[in-house]
Amino acid sequence: MSKPISPATVCLALAALLLPPTVAAADDAVAVTFVETFQRDEASLPVSAIGLRPTMPTAASAPTDVVLLIDTSASQIGDHRVNATRAVTSLLDKARDDDRYLVAASDIACTPLSTTFVTAGSAGSRSAVAALEARTPLGSTDMVAVLEGAAELFEASPAPRAIVYVGDGPGLAGVDTGEFRRVLTTLKNRRISVSAVGIGPSVNWPCLAAIANATGGMLIVPDGTISPSDAGSRMAAAAVQSVAWPEDVVLSADVPDARLRMLPGSLPPLRSDRDSVVIVEGPLQGARLDFVLEAATDQGRGMRPLQAEVAIPAAAPIPENAYVEELYRNARDSDGVYLPTLGREGLDLARNVIRNEATALVKMARQAEASGAHGSAMRLAYASLRKDPDNVDAWVMFTAAQKNLFEDENDADQAVGEMTEEEVPTPEALRAPAGEPAIGFGGPGLPDPGLPERGQEFPAGTPE
Repeated sequence: MSKPISPATVCLALAALLLPPTVAAADDAVAVTFVETFQRDEASLPVSAIGLRPTMPTAASAPTDVVLLIDTSASQIGDHRVNATRAVTSLLDKARDDDRYLVAASDIACTPLSTTFVTAGSAGSRSAVAALEARTPLGSTDMVAVLEGAAELFEASPAPRAIVYVGDGPGLAGVDTGEFRRVLTTLKNRRISVSAVGIGPSVNWPCLAAIANATGGMLIVPDGTISPSDAGSRMAAAAVQSVAWPEDVVLSADVPDARLRMLPGSLPPLRSDRDSVVIVEGPLQGARLDFVLEAATDQGRGMRPLQAEVAIPAAAPIPENAYVEELYRNARDSDGVYLPTLGREGLDLARNVIRNEATALVKMARQAEASGAHGSAMRLAYASLRKDPDNVDAWVMFTAAQKNLFEDENDADQAVGEMTEEEVPTPEALRAPAGEPAIGFGGPGLPDPGLPERGQEFPAGTPE
């Protein structure tokens, strides 16, 4: 951590002179809330999920300009449209008196329904919401175009900026990675946080969570115990919470020639009401993050830069954390842009999805084995064990399929090609094939991970 400068210590004094005079050093400004590590074997690099949260006193957020996006695509019909209206109405009812809103419709583009930002209780806001009733839900949701259009609606003002989206997001096929990365960069550069209330027939919560994670926002998916009205009320406070923006991030470790890679590639913004999660590949002995953190001033107006230094403790790898490697593996090609790890709750949900995929693969392996396809059963069980090494059913199926495969000498060559008995993976040496397609989070073409549990809120602890 940063140390006080002693006049007698010339080297420290000189080092301090290298810091820009406008950047203050902040001891213990950010804390590590958890570290969960997995290492496949000694030949593999460890992979860790790390939680970060600001510990400095949180300044009250200044009056905020909010673009309120309501999805008007073809999916928003019937009860979904009614629920979206309830969420929007409750959000405006609970909004602070000095926050300003601009209501816009969103489908293939962002269409503002008023000409300027006005308070939530004003006639302008209410008439803009009423104008939504005149729009016929049509088309699909182009999330990139909608967010780009919304970003252009903000005025040249020092007020904090936020976007709240109410809808089900893009189709589950996802969005173009390059376009998605570009719009997230634009939002971060302009210091615009994006939150969402997920409402619709098929909520693409991984995409909405990834957007919120990358911009310091929040996500609530109302269902069961959380009504649309309750979700809107909670979002009124959550969307305007103070966000701290990291810049000039350097990840290092004391290990010689340490190969460290962090996902997402850009450290996500930090909030005091939830964890920000990164996944790091490489040894964490002596690891630390150094960065400049732009945080709100004590008066809540404007930003002040703080020099932050965060020591990351190394954690012993355990099999239960195999999901972390799977998340990393699926996200590395996109530089983590689709990671839905919004707070501790988002990480836990991702873990559960991966473990559920492991269970589904075991069922498929059992069906393959029952039909006599021993090689296919073994490969499916293998894929299950990569996601969840503690899955007992997968171990039983893998062992049974391997035994039956080699008992049937006539079919062995056809089932495994050139694989010899010595080359068959053993329980001690299971490793993911380099060319095997990833299953899980990561973008287009992947299976539908399903909806969060009923009443799931991302994350818990949202201000009432």
